[in-house]
Amino acid sequence: MIRLLKANLFRLKRDKLFLLGVCGMTFFGIFSSVMQYRSKMEFGYSVMVDEIFFTPMVVTGILIAAFCSMYLGTEYSDGTLRNKIAAGRGRADIYLSNFVTCTIAGWLMNLGYIVMVCAAGIPLLGFPQDDIGLILLFVLESALLIMSFSAIFTMLSMLNQNKTVVAIISIIGVVAAICIAIGLYSRLSEPEFWEYLSQNESGVMETIITSNPRYVNESKRAVYHFILNVLPTGQGMQIAGRIASNMGFRALSSALIIIISNAMGVFFFLKKDIK
Repeated sequence: MIRLLKANLFRLKRDKLFLLGVCGMTFFGIFSSVMQYRSKMEFGYSVMVDEIFFTPMVVTGILIAAFCSMYLGTEYSDGTLRNKIAAGRGRADIYLSNFVTCTIAGWLMNLGYIVMVCAAGIPLLGFPQDDIGLILLFVLESALLIMSFSAIFTMLSMLNQNKTVVAIISIIGVVAAICIAIGLYSRLSEPEFWEYLSQNESGVMETIITSNPRYVNESKRAVYHFILNVLPTGQGMQIAGRIASNMGFRALSSALIIIISNAMGVFFFLKKDIK
Protein backbone atom coordinates (compact mmCIF):
# COMPACT_ATOMS: atom_id res chain seq x y z
CA MET A 1 0.00 0.00 0.00
CA ILE A 2 2.92 2.37 0.70
CA ARG A 3 4.12 2.08 -2.90
CA LEU A 4 0.61 2.72 -4.19
CA LEU A 5 0.33 5.78 -1.98
CA LYS A 6 3.71 7.11 -3.13
CA ALA A 7 2.67 6.68 -6.76
CA ASN A 8 -0.61 8.47 -6.08
CA LEU A 9 1.12 11.38 -4.34
CA PHE A 10 3.62 11.69 -7.19
CA ARG A 11 0.71 11.90 -9.61
CA LEU A 12 -1.11 14.32 -7.27
CA LYS A 13 1.72 16.87 -7.57
CA ARG A 14 1.03 17.06 -11.30
CA ASP A 15 -2.77 16.95 -11.13
CA LYS A 16 -4.19 20.17 -12.60
CA LEU A 17 -7.46 20.02 -10.67
CA PHE A 18 -5.60 19.61 -7.39
CA LEU A 19 -3.24 22.50 -8.15
CA LEU A 20 -6.22 24.62 -9.22
CA GLY A 21 -7.95 23.76 -5.94
CA VAL A 22 -4.90 24.75 -3.88
CA CYS A 23 -4.52 28.01 -5.80
CA GLY A 24 -8.25 28.73 -5.53
CA MET A 25 -8.31 28.17 -1.78
CA THR A 26 -5.15 30.25 -1.36
CA PHE A 27 -6.75 33.14 -3.23
CA PHE A 28 -9.96 32.69 -1.23
CA GLY A 29 -7.95 33.03 1.99
CA ILE A 30 -6.45 36.33 0.84
CA PHE A 31 -9.80 37.56 -0.53
CA SER A 32 -11.66 36.76 2.73
CA SER A 33 -9.06 38.57 4.81
CA VAL A 34 -9.08 41.68 2.63
CA MET A 35 -12.89 41.85 2.46
CA GLN A 36 -13.21 41.54 6.23
CA TYR A 37 -10.63 44.30 6.63
CA ARG A 38 -12.54 46.55 4.21
CA SER A 39 -15.75 45.98 6.18
CA LYS A 40 -13.90 46.88 9.36
CA MET A 41 -12.48 50.09 7.88
CA GLU A 42 -15.54 51.26 5.93
CA PHE A 43 -18.36 50.31 8.30
CA GLY A 44 -16.59 50.07 11.62
CA TYR A 45 -17.53 46.44 12.18
CA SER A 46 -15.74 44.60 14.96
CA VAL A 47 -14.27 41.80 12.86
CA MET A 48 -11.98 39.08 14.21
CA VAL A 49 -9.80 36.78 12.15
CA ASP A 50 -11.44 33.87 14.01
CA GLU A 51 -14.65 34.51 12.06
CA ILE A 52 -13.11 33.50 8.74
CA PHE A 53 -10.79 30.67 9.84
CA PHE A 54 -13.24 27.90 8.97
CA THR A 55 -15.46 29.56 6.35
CA PRO A 56 -14.60 26.99 3.60
CA MET A 57 -16.09 24.17 5.68
CA VAL A 58 -19.51 25.20 4.37
CA VAL A 59 -18.62 24.35 0.77
CA THR A 60 -15.54 22.12 1.07
CA GLY A 61 -17.69 19.11 0.15
CA ILE A 62 -18.19 20.51 -3.36
CA LEU A 63 -14.45 20.88 -3.85
CA ILE A 64 -13.71 17.36 -2.62
CA ALA A 65 -16.58 15.89 -4.67
CA ALA A 66 -15.20 17.42 -7.87
CA PHE A 67 -11.64 16.35 -7.12
CA CYS A 68 -12.38 12.75 -6.10
CA SER A 69 -14.67 12.05 -9.04
CA MET A 70 -12.21 13.37 -11.62
CA TYR A 71 -8.98 12.14 -10.03
CA LEU A 72 -10.23 8.60 -9.37
CA GLY A 73 -12.31 8.49 -12.54
CA THR A 74 -9.12 9.03 -14.53
CA GLU A 75 -7.77 5.77 -13.07
CA TYR A 76 -10.56 3.96 -14.89
CA SER A 77 -10.43 5.94 -18.13
CA ASP A 78 -6.61 5.71 -18.44
CA GLY A 79 -6.52 2.02 -17.53
CA THR A 80 -4.31 2.73 -14.50
CA LEU A 81 -6.59 0.82 -12.16
CA ARG A 82 -6.63 -2.26 -14.37
CA ASN A 83 -2.84 -2.17 -14.62
CA LYS A 84 -2.49 -2.02 -10.82
CA ILE A 85 -4.68 -5.10 -10.43
CA ALA A 86 -2.80 -6.91 -13.22
CA ALA A 87 0.48 -6.13 -11.42
CA GLY A 88 -0.79 -8.01 -8.38
CA ARG A 89 -1.79 -5.10 -6.18
CA GLY A 90 -4.54 -5.98 -3.71
CA ARG A 91 -7.90 -4.33 -4.36
CA ALA A 92 -8.30 -3.30 -0.73
CA ASP A 93 -4.86 -1.65 -0.82
CA ILE A 94 -5.74 0.16 -4.06
CA TYR A 95 -9.02 1.40 -2.62
CA LEU A 96 -7.60 2.59 0.71
CA SER A 97 -4.56 4.24 -0.89
CA ASN A 98 -6.97 6.22 -3.09
CA PHE A 99 -9.00 7.23 -0.04
CA VAL A 100 -5.85 8.41 1.77
CA THR A 101 -4.75 10.34 -1.33
CA CYS A 102 -8.10 12.12 -1.63
CA THR A 103 -7.99 12.94 2.08
CA ILE A 104 -4.48 14.40 1.82
CA ALA A 105 -5.56 16.44 -1.21
CA GLY A 106 -8.53 17.82 0.75
CA TRP A 107 -6.31 18.66 3.72
CA LEU A 108 -3.75 20.44 1.54
CA MET A 109 -6.36 22.49 -0.31
CA ASN A 110 -7.86 23.69 2.97
CA LEU A 111 -4.39 24.22 4.43
CA GLY A 112 -3.72 26.68 1.62
CA TYR A 113 -6.70 28.71 2.82
CA ILE A 114 -5.70 28.65 6.50
CA VAL A 115 -2.08 29.60 5.75
CA MET A 116 -3.20 32.60 3.72
CA VAL A 117 -5.71 33.69 6.39
CA CYS A 118 -2.87 33.58 8.93
CA ALA A 119 -0.49 35.39 6.59
CA ALA A 120 -2.93 38.10 5.46
CA GLY A 121 -5.72 38.06 8.05
CA ILE A 122 -3.67 38.29 11.24
CA PRO A 123 -1.72 41.41 10.15
CA LEU A 124 -4.99 43.06 9.03
CA LEU A 125 -7.41 41.90 11.74
CA GLY A 126 -5.20 40.96 14.66
CA PHE A 127 -4.52 37.70 16.45
CA PRO A 128 -7.34 35.19 17.10
CA GLN A 129 -9.45 35.92 20.17
CA ASP A 130 -10.74 32.37 20.64
CA ASP A 131 -8.95 30.04 23.00
CA ILE A 132 -6.11 28.30 21.15
CA GLY A 133 -7.28 24.94 22.48
CA LEU A 134 -10.75 25.50 21.02
CA ILE A 135 -9.25 26.52 17.66
CA LEU A 136 -7.19 23.32 17.58
CA LEU A 137 -10.31 21.26 18.34
CA PHE A 138 -12.07 22.89 15.38
CA VAL A 139 -9.02 22.15 13.21
CA LEU A 140 -9.18 18.47 14.21
CA GLU A 141 -12.93 18.37 13.60
CA SER A 142 -12.38 19.97 10.18
CA ALA A 143 -9.77 17.31 9.36
CA LEU A 144 -12.28 14.58 10.29
CA LEU A 145 -14.97 16.24 8.21
CA ILE A 146 -12.67 16.31 5.17
CA MET A 147 -11.95 12.61 5.74
CA SER A 148 -15.67 11.83 5.85
CA PHE A 149 -16.31 13.69 2.58
CA SER A 150 -13.33 11.88 1.02
CA ALA A 151 -14.65 8.51 2.21
CA ILE A 152 -18.08 9.13 0.68
CA PHE A 153 -16.78 10.36 -2.67
CA THR A 154 -14.04 7.74 -2.88
CA MET A 155 -16.74 5.09 -2.50
CA LEU A 156 -18.89 6.65 -5.24
CA SER A 157 -15.93 7.13 -7.59
CA MET A 158 -14.41 3.67 -7.10
CA LEU A 159 -17.73 1.88 -7.65
CA ASN A 160 -18.70 3.77 -10.82
CA GLN A 161 -16.43 3.93 -13.85
CA ASN A 162 -18.07 6.99 -15.45
CA LYS A 163 -16.32 9.98 -13.88
CA THR A 164 -18.68 12.50 -15.49
CA VAL A 165 -21.76 10.83 -14.01
CA VAL A 166 -20.06 10.51 -10.60
CA ALA A 167 -19.02 14.18 -10.67
CA ILE A 168 -22.55 15.33 -11.48
CA ILE A 169 -24.18 13.08 -8.86
CA SER A 170 -21.61 14.01 -6.21
CA ILE A 171 -21.79 17.76 -6.73
CA ILE A 172 -25.60 17.81 -6.96
CA GLY A 173 -25.75 15.66 -3.84
CA VAL A 174 -23.51 18.03 -1.89
CA VAL A 175 -25.45 21.11 -3.02
CA ALA A 176 -28.71 19.43 -1.99
CA ALA A 177 -27.19 18.52 1.39
CA ILE A 178 -26.03 22.14 1.85
CA CYS A 179 -29.57 23.35 1.13
CA ILE A 180 -30.99 20.87 3.66
CA ALA A 181 -28.46 22.01 6.29
CA ILE A 182 -29.29 25.67 5.65
CA GLY A 183 -33.00 24.92 5.91
CA LEU A 184 -32.60 23.04 9.19
CA TYR A 185 -30.31 25.70 10.64
CA SER A 186 -32.75 28.41 9.64
CA ARG A 187 -35.70 26.64 11.27
CA LEU A 188 -33.74 26.02 14.48
CA SER A 189 -32.83 29.72 14.60
CA GLU A 190 -36.48 30.80 14.58
CA PRO A 191 -37.51 32.48 17.91
CA GLU A 192 -40.43 31.08 19.87
CA PHE A 193 -42.12 34.51 20.02
CA TRP A 194 -42.14 37.61 17.86
CA GLU A 195 -41.96 41.02 19.49
CA TYR A 196 -42.88 44.25 17.74
CA LEU A 197 -44.05 47.75 18.62
CA SER A 198 -47.59 48.83 17.82
CA GLN A 199 -49.53 52.01 18.45
CA ASN A 200 -52.80 51.52 20.37
CA GLU A 201 -55.97 53.60 20.07
CA SER A 202 -54.63 56.13 22.58
CA GLY A 203 -51.54 56.69 20.47
CA VAL A 204 -49.28 54.97 22.97
CA MET A 205 -46.62 52.59 21.66
CA GLU A 206 -46.76 49.16 23.23
CA THR A 207 -44.91 45.90 22.78
CA ILE A 208 -46.92 43.11 21.17
CA ILE A 209 -45.78 39.52 21.67
CA THR A 210 -47.12 36.78 19.38
CA SER A 211 -46.28 33.13 18.89
CA ASN A 212 -44.05 32.28 15.92
CA PRO A 213 -45.76 29.56 13.83
CA ARG A 214 -42.38 28.57 12.36
CA TYR A 215 -40.87 27.81 15.76
CA VAL A 216 -39.78 24.18 16.01
CA ASN A 217 -41.18 22.36 19.05
CA GLU A 218 -38.94 20.34 21.36
CA SER A 219 -39.58 16.92 19.78
CA LYS A 220 -38.85 18.15 16.24
CA ARG A 221 -35.96 20.27 17.51
CA ALA A 222 -34.15 17.16 18.78
CA VAL A 223 -34.60 15.46 15.40
CA TYR A 224 -33.42 18.53 13.47
CA HIS A 225 -30.35 18.85 15.70
CA PHE A 226 -29.56 15.17 15.20
CA ILE A 227 -29.75 15.45 11.39
CA LEU A 228 -27.70 18.65 11.42
CA ASN A 229 -25.00 17.03 13.55
CA VAL A 230 -24.84 13.84 11.47
CA LEU A 231 -25.04 15.45 8.02
CA PRO A 232 -21.50 16.41 6.89
CA THR A 233 -22.71 19.70 5.42
CA GLY A 234 -24.49 20.47 8.70
CA GLN A 235 -21.25 19.80 10.54
CA GLY A 236 -19.44 22.11 8.13
CA MET A 237 -21.88 24.94 8.79
CA GLN A 238 -21.43 24.59 12.55
CA ILE A 239 -17.64 24.48 12.26
CA ALA A 240 -17.71 27.60 10.07
CA GLY A 241 -19.86 29.28 12.71
CA ARG A 242 -17.52 28.07 15.48
CA ILE A 243 -20.34 26.34 17.34
CA ALA A 244 -18.68 24.22 20.00
CA SER A 245 -21.77 22.47 21.37
CA ASN A 246 -22.10 18.80 20.32
CA MET A 247 -18.56 18.85 18.95
CA GLY A 248 -17.89 15.36 20.30
CA PHE A 249 -21.04 13.94 18.70
CA ARG A 250 -20.19 15.56 15.37
CA ALA A 251 -16.69 14.08 15.47
CA LEU A 252 -18.14 10.65 16.28
CA SER A 253 -20.56 10.99 13.35
CA SER A 254 -17.68 11.79 10.99
CA ALA A 255 -15.70 8.80 12.29
CA LEU A 256 -18.67 6.48 11.70
CA ILE A 257 -19.17 7.85 8.18
CA ILE A 258 -15.48 7.21 7.44
CA ILE A 259 -15.61 3.63 8.74
CA ILE A 260 -18.96 2.69 7.15
CA SER A 261 -18.20 4.29 3.76
CA ASN A 262 -14.78 2.64 3.51
CA ALA A 263 -16.08 -0.74 4.69
CA MET A 264 -18.89 -0.67 2.12
CA GLY A 265 -16.59 0.66 -0.59
CA VAL A 266 -13.93 -2.01 -0.08
CA PHE A 267 -16.57 -4.78 0.16
CA PHE A 268 -18.22 -3.92 -3.16
CA PHE A 269 -14.94 -3.01 -4.89
CA LEU A 270 -13.61 -6.49 -4.16
CA LYS A 271 -16.58 -7.91 -6.07
CA LYS A 272 -16.61 -5.34 -8.87
CA ASP A 273 -15.92 -6.39 -12.45
CA ILE A 274 -13.24 -4.00 -13.73
CA LYS A 275 -13.82 -3.53 -17.45
